Amino acid sequence: KGVWADKGDAVSGAHAAIYAVRKCVTDKIANVFLPCMRLLQAAANSVFNEMVSSMPRGSRDLHAILEPLMPALTDRLSDPNKRCQESTRNAILAIAVNVDPSFATHHVLKITFRRGAGGRAAAAPSLLPNKALSARCDVLQAVIDTCGLVSTDAGGVAENAHGSSNSSFTAPVLLTMAFDLLKQCPASEVRSSAVSLAAKVCSLVGRDAIKPFIKSIERQSQREAIETEIDRILNGRRGSNSSSKSAPRRRPQTQDSRPNSGLTKEQQPAAAPTPVVCQFCGYSDPEFANQSDLLDLHYWRDCPSLTQCYGCGQVVELAGLAEHRAVECEAAAGGGET
Repeated sequence: KGVWADKGDAVSGAHAAIYAVRKCVTDKIANVFLPCMRLLQAAANSVFNEMVSSMPRGSRDLHAILEPLMPALTDRLSDPNKRCQESTRNAILAIAVNVDPSFATHHVLKITFRRGAGGRAAAAPSLLPNKALSARCDVLQAVIDTCGLVSTDAGGVAENAHGSSNSSFTAPVLLTMAFDLLKQCPASEVRSSAVSLAAKVCSLVGRDAIKPFIKSIERQSQREAIETEIDRILNGRRGSNSSSKSAPRRRPQTQDSRPNSGLTKEQQPAAAPTPVVCQFCGYSDPEFANQSDLLDLHYWRDCPSLTQCYGCGQVVELAGLAEHRAVECEAAAGGGET
């Protein structure tokens, strides 16, 4: 152990670099971890690249010796130390460029983990922490920017230039991850990263790519809000909200805005302008008057006076949640959690 067969300088160098990095990839001391990441990047840009480009089995051999390193490396994307985060990100990008983007990101695409059950049956998978999920979405976007997407043929089979027959860095796989996060995670930073990832994919393959995924969102109001955000990103406009709730609260109609079926068009009063102040929390934004959907997005994502019922998913006023659960909630009425 620790002695490698003489398969050429590139192979020996790859083994040596990976052996050293595996020894310290979990080390919490930045001054130990950072040099190892620089070593990994240097190896990727030199010996890894040489193995893939000049050896028939180079890519497969690299996958075998790198695989034990990748789970721990991926976990460091959410390291508390910003320098360690950035160094990990750069190392994964170097592996994506010089080895294979699908291989470099196949652990990044995992959004759940299983807790140990102390000898009993394994517990159900749980979502990773919010910081880890956001970091994974962000590094996937960086890999897309650097390497592009792996294309698929007419039958949906990945055409991978790196020789891997089972590519995971395709538009459907990435959109599946993004929409799984949108359905399962209410945290604002995660939803923002997931929407950005979906928009990044759409910018390369077209907006129609999200159609089969958007249908999986149960509530129409959620679907509309997600599509609005993706369109805003694709059009180069930054969304005005950053936190999240799972369904928008529709603005109640005022007396002036209700249809007047008995009057001609000329006799009908002018429609009341969209309010610029949230009626629930008092937040004011002049853009509410210019873009009516922004107020819906505020109800859905930002308003601190609204919350999602954990039983039926309806968005209600926070102060009235208990009454809603006791009187209106369909899940509670059907014997659900109270």
